[in-house]
Amino acid sequence: MLSENTVTKLQEIRLGVMAQHFRQQLLNPAMNELAFEERFGLLVDAEWSVRKSNRLKRLIKDACYAIPGACVEDIAYHAERKLDKGSIARLSGCTYIHENRNVIILGATGAGKTYLAWALLQAAISFRLSMLGSLIFSVILQLPEGMVHTVIFLKNIHRRDS
Repeated sequence: MLSENTVTKLQEIRLGVMAQHFRQQLLNPAMNELAFEERFGLLVDAEWSVRKSNRLKRLIKDACYAIPGACVEDIAYHAERKLDKGSIARLSGCTYIHENRNVIILGATGAGKTYLAWALLQAAISFRLSMLGSLIFSVILQLPEGMVHTVIFLKNIHRRDS
């Protein structure tokens, strides 16, 4: 009965995942072999993991992603795209944000500029940064060789304190 009171209290203080895992621990006799600190650590890890995952999902939702599944790891480095893995890796580290620099992505239609922009935003969010405001799409430039390119600016990324 004391355990049910504990579960109820955990749910009341919004530690639902911890309550769920506590119930599972009570039903698993193998958990009795673990020390209190280990069992408590498992509960805290479960709650922390779910909260971190939910926060990332919320940041992605708040950014209004056009391509929510975009990520740097899934970028296709085909020879015709002329993407430099080192440059993309540096950009995915988000140091340009802390240096107050913008990213301008140039390329022909269908080259994957939009996907790359969203993948870099995903990287920024995973570093606890959030997108404020402006992704500026479809700025057309007439380049000297007569090719029309679409430019995507990544701008106004900042560290979110919450």
